[in-house]
Amino acid sequence: MGRRLSKALLVSLIMILSSLAGCLDSEENTPEPVTIPSDDNADNANDTTSDNDIVEIQPFGNVMVSTYHVGELVSAIAGDHVTIEYMSQNNIPVHDYEPSVSDLIRLQNSDAFFYHGLNLEPWVESTLSSLGDNAPPSYMTHTMPTGEISLDYESMLVSELCELMNDGPFEKTTLDNMPEGNHDDHNETDDHNETDGHNQTNGHDEHNDTGDHDDHGEDGHDVHEEHEHAKAEKLIENPEACPADTTIQIFHMEAGEHVLEFESEHDEDFNMAALKMLGGHADHDDHGHGSTPFEWAGVFEMNDITHTWTMQKVDGGYADSTMRLVLIPTDTPNEETMEGLEASVEALIEGDSCTVVEDGEAMTSIATTGSCFELHVGTGDDSTFTMDTTGITGMAMYAQHVPTEFERDQHYLKDSAGTDVEPIAQEGAGAHDDHGDDNHDEEMCHNAETHENYESTEEECEAAGHVWMQHGDHNLPEIHTGRVAHTLSFPEEMACYNVNTHTVNMNLTTESDCQAAGLVWTAADSGHSDEDHSDEEGHHEVGAVIIHIEVEGDYGFALPNDVELFVLMGEGGHADHDDHGHGSTPFEWAGVFEMNDITHTWTMQKVDGGYADSTMRLVLIPTDTPNEETMEGLEASVEALIEGDSCTVVEDGEAMTSIATTGSCFELHVGTGDDSTFTMDTTGITGMAMYAQHVPTEFERDQHYLKDSAGTDVEPIAQEGAGAHDDHGDDSSDGTIIADGGASFTYDPHSWLDPVAFEAQLNIVLEKLILNFPDGASIFNANAESYGAQLQALDGDYENAFGVEGTCTIGGHDKTIIANHNAYSYMSSRYDIDIITLHGLDPEGEPSPQDIIKVTETINEKGITILFVEEFTNQNAVNSIVEDTGVSIEILYTMEMAPSDTNENYLTMMNKNLNNLVNGMGC
Repeated sequence: MGRRLSKALLVSLIMILSSLAGCLDSEENTPEPVTIPSDDNADNANDTTSDNDIVEIQPFGNVMVSTYHVGELVSAIAGDHVTIEYMSQNNIPVHDYEPSVSDLIRLQNSDAFFYHGLNLEPWVESTLSSLGDNAPPSYMTHTMPTGEISLDYESMLVSELCELMNDGPFEKTTLDNMPEGNHDDHNETDDHNETDGHNQTNGHDEHNDTGDHDDHGEDGHDVHEEHEHAKAEKLIENPEACPADTTIQIFHMEAGEHVLEFESEHDEDFNMAALKMLGGHADHDDHGHGSTPFEWAGVFEMNDITHTWTMQKVDGGYADSTMRLVLIPTDTPNEETMEGLEASVEALIEGDSCTVVEDGEAMTSIATTGSCFELHVGTGDDSTFTMDTTGITGMAMYAQHVPTEFERDQHYLKDSAGTDVEPIAQEGAGAHDDHGDDNHDEEMCHNAETHENYESTEEECEAAGHVWMQHGDHNLPEIHTGRVAHTLSFPEEMACYNVNTHTVNMNLTTESDCQAAGLVWTAADSGHSDEDHSDEEGHHEVGAVIIHIEVEGDYGFALPNDVELFVLMGEGGHADHDDHGHGSTPFEWAGVFEMNDITHTWTMQKVDGGYADSTMRLVLIPTDTPNEETMEGLEASVEALIEGDSCTVVEDGEAMTSIATTGSCFELHVGTGDDSTFTMDTTGITGMAMYAQHVPTEFERDQHYLKDSAGTDVEPIAQEGAGAHDDHGDDSSDGTIIADGGASFTYDPHSWLDPVAFEAQLNIVLEKLILNFPDGASIFNANAESYGAQLQALDGDYENAFGVEGTCTIGGHDKTIIANHNAYSYMSSRYDIDIITLHGLDPEGEPSPQDIIKVTETINEKGITILFVEEFTNQNAVNSIVEDTGVSIEILYTMEMAPSDTNENYLTMMNKNLNNLVNGMGC
């Protein structure tokens, strides 16, 4: 029922009832005043009378709000003059809430809708779009005081890195040479087999194979592209708050060990800081196996009708008595396919349809969409399972355990002739053990010039003058990310010195060989040799260090401009997720839709007198499971379609027909008119994943880009990409930057926990309430002025505790706290409080073991006695920290959900937060 119709029926009913009572007058359309007892609690901004007085309230209408704290703003201004309803009737966390049908009906029958924005409520945009013209006027309440900006995670990362680079604390580490290698001369015609490390004496300045090694292009690394080192997703040169000539590089890194290799023309010590970005750029959890239900993934070519999977006892026992294995046939067995299919694995491997296969039995009837098998080992030393691969040319496999954990003396996968079948690509802990050859992942060849790791034999690697690296066989120093700046020194050049002849023996380049010859292994620049080339033009200092990445995510590295950084792939592999970020894909937007009609229409319109582009490529892939996981899982196959030569041209007014089950590409050409329309034949199609060269809303002027045959807008079930979705003329845009997955946070949304920002948001609500209910202007203004004064007083109380002249600051107390939830950046920024959090933006999230270790260390180092959690947090998640450190638990209120005590409100809870923070700091 439409909102206007509902109101009309309500007015009619009032008129009828009033007429029957004999009291109908000319004001029949004005709601009757309501009398209520007054309440003069000091924290209620609406009070104008004493307790027990009877006041007359004129109701103006109904207001819907998204969260508790937004309701507090509306209540503070309008009081009982409006009826406030919450979208969630069950106090569900805002991150998890999805509107029900009854919620949508209540929303469309409201007079106004207020929500916070910044993607705090990820359901808002799609909900308002689904209501179309029946959506109420809608307003985002988030704003910041004049001259201040919303806190985005990138800016916070830069600020923290610069603070560390300026103020420390500093921890000194001496870099080392890459193991067993040669870094001194990149001319492959020279003899590299006799050198050890970065021997500058032999001329590290020669880079004859690549030309001028100093010239790396605008991003500093163009000659290293396509190699197995990570590529910076963003470079920030000379950030204002950092020391002069500093560059910050942001990499997406998986958990595990990674080698950082540094190169410079100078041998001076330099500082580097490394920190994880708090929110940002989606966490790529669907690609990091630490957070998935499988430990290992591999993709294989299949050239036989049967294959054998083997699990063996190691050291007298099986690593586990069972293992779930998901098999997904594919015609494109490559790394992109393996990663693209990952999204669909969780439902299979954790579902109830996993077929049990006992030792000696077969895995048969493997579905084209994938099948799960639960392998049960036998009592013998080896358990074998046949795999029916008839007609299958490639297979992506996802295992509950790393298969090499079950290898004793043979490979886990063989064809029917008993030949090992190696993966085309693989991911996961351990990846692959060595079966006696030299070409597995634990052993690799490192090209010191290009910083590339590649498969080779030890002999071929050394013959090429490159570095043979064995897993775990290194003496590199190790560092971690964290709140410390690392002062790094390049390794000292060593040489073999003959004390009798006072000469350097250039033929002995390792310490063991030198000492075996009775000579002295000493620093090359200690005065024994005139071969020091440290001042030569083009000379390079090189050094390396291992960095431990505990949790996958975006990491920032700050270091001087004249030091080059190369992040080499660690044992987790897959250090670069460029293939999942649409900034590097050939499509700008992706969406997935339910299809309930035999035809649909795609529209492109002129905006401001012209088309955003005269053509657009659009890939359509039918699916029976139109959801976000499917949309993401199919991405890997889109590039070949959208960039290929088989894209069918469709002119304005023509149709997209014969859409293949594996996907089809169409190149849409606009016409000369203001609107161009393209029919889509969707006969028999129940769902469609779409990938567009441009964001479709760039071509929207006054109507939606996709409609069914009746002209009804068809909205996406899920979507990704720049801009994602506009609002067709309403005011409901929340300004969200939608990143990978559509639910990641570019900004910290919790601005209301800063009383100064909350006052700015108060003024937004005041303006919009007056716009919708002008008769209440004088009441609203008075209440807002009173509440604003209370917020200013609250800010003053926080300043008195934490400000420059505050008691905690003057008392020299460490203003550091530990909290479970990453929600306090604005409070931290306003009052200079250092808040270390266990995990991300989901208050119900489970901290990782690495998070717990890191926080426990910080608690012990700083003598922290209180751990802060939210009111509704399951405290079992932090029990181990409490047990290990003896901290006590205190509450910090975030007010996304209503408090359990109905007597609480924003002001009382913020005062409790203040008192708890002061107690937690001991001041």
